[in-house]
Amino acid sequence: MRSELESVLASPVFARSPVQAQLLSYLVEASIDGRGKDLKSYSLAVEALGKSPDFDSQADSYARVQVGRVRKSLDTFYSSEGADHSQRLWIEAGSYEVRLVANQAGKTANRLTDPGKVAAFRRRPGRIVLLGAVAAIAAVVATAVYLGTHRRADPATWQVDDFPTVEVTVHAEAYSPEAAEIADVIRDLVVVGLSNFETTSVSSDPAGNADYEIEISVSSDQDSDVDVVSFLNDRRRGKVIWSDEAIYPHDDPDLRKNLRRAYAKFPLMVAHATGLIHSNERKFSGDAMSPYLCWLRFSALMYDQAVGGGGEFGDCAEEWYSATPDHPIAAALYGWSLTDKSLYRLTEDGHRRTLEDAVGILQNARGLHPESAMLQVATVRVFAFSDERDAMIALADRAVAEHPVNIDVLGFSGLMLALHNDPRGEGMIQEASARHFNPPPWYFVGLFMAAMMRDDDPGAQQALENLSELNHSLAIRPILAAASEAHSGQLEKARKSWEEAKARQPVLRVNSELFFARVPLGPEVTDRLKEWLAPVR
Repeated sequence: MRSELESVLASPVFARSPVQAQLLSYLVEASIDGRGKDLKSYSLAVEALGKSPDFDSQADSYARVQVGRVRKSLDTFYSSEGADHSQRLWIEAGSYEVRLVANQAGKTANRLTDPGKVAAFRRRPGRIVLLGAVAAIAAVVATAVYLGTHRRADPATWQVDDFPTVEVTVHAEAYSPEAAEIADVIRDLVVVGLSNFETTSVSSDPAGNADYEIEISVSSDQDSDVDVVSFLNDRRRGKVIWSDEAIYPHDDPDLRKNLRRAYAKFPLMVAHATGLIHSNERKFSGDAMSPYLCWLRFSALMYDQAVGGGGEFGDCAEEWYSATPDHPIAAALYGWSLTDKSLYRLTEDGHRRTLEDAVGILQNARGLHPESAMLQVATVRVFAFSDERDAMIALADRAVAEHPVNIDVLGFSGLMLALHNDPRGEGMIQEASARHFNPPPWYFVGLFMAAMMRDDDPGAQQALENLSELNHSLAIRPILAAASEAHSGQLEKARKSWEEAKARQPVLRVNSELFFARVPLGPEVTDRLKEWLAPVR
């Protein structure tokens, strides 16, 4: 089936339509994997076509219409240049499964009508991963065992700056003053938005040597709507990794407001740690090591495991910092790694000394780079683990004030406040969640704690449901589940969850008080969590 797909995609019919080419590729791969019969309009729209998670597949026929277009294009191909193929790709009406069947003349699929004006496509970059600004409830989980012999990288490896660069190109029709005006607005929004990310930089290289290119074209005149077509190109690999076309009614009184709203969010989708560029790079990262690849490991580990003190990340963070101690990201990652390592120290003296080392490294780096959001987040975190509540709250407030558009700063600061029973935390997390295209699991840890502190069983259960949907492996999840179930009277379920928690975190079997002493919770939050867990502990 893949061989037939390659022939189809090479045809002019599909070469002219990257949206249809990507959609057909997605359907074929899903069918080969045995998932074709189970595909739904919602998952197709969100995973293959780039719709947001709040997409309503009942009210919007977008996915069904796009599949109808693919059926039509397949018919066109097999009635022309593919007519001599003995087999053909076939999508039966009412299904999204692709089958390889005999190419019988005249066999056509049902047709659907034109869907209207808006078409969008995004390659879902695998499992989206989160910026390593999180893991505040990184309970005392077992550190990943680093197998094999670690070989230190050449110190020169850590002197390079290999973080991705992006060129922003916005075109407008020369004869349309309105298109030119809109293009200027979009360009400014994208460039300014990208500048808020420490791990991606906007290239000013006139030779066009940037790693990625954002290419946007705007067309409009007095008698037509505004058509904006956007591409994100991976220049090194010669690939388009995302594209989108959106048409805005020319007579919409909120036209410019809607454009500003859309393209103010655009840089987040592109340059955030869970966004298109970094998710694309993770697919090619391999086993090599460099500053950027160390950061990729860090951000991926934070999402999947919630801790990152040991293993390859711990080693690369230490090596990078040793080679370039003045680099803000190197210091942030090493300070983060030490904070995690403090959890596993066998003695209280070792625990305290490791946290003191982390505080010293991060505070020194902040003196050199006071503008670094990543350093501020890492320092807020270590203050929370060190029981420095006042310092943590003061720095969280400062970080939010200095980085008002950074949702990771907002969300993480809100989490820390919620974990220390500051009522502002819940609202900050909710605001960050509303602004985030892919809210991370730890948002819902904070919302759970906020609900728990007011004995809100339904609120805690809702936060737990959201957390479970996003990340079943998050180490704190079974502890929160046991607390919620025990407090709401579901004791049998609570006991099972508590057993799962102890299996994941053996320290709970041996010395549960040590666990509660080392997680970054305010004393009143710790007491309430113990109270909820009392029936099963």
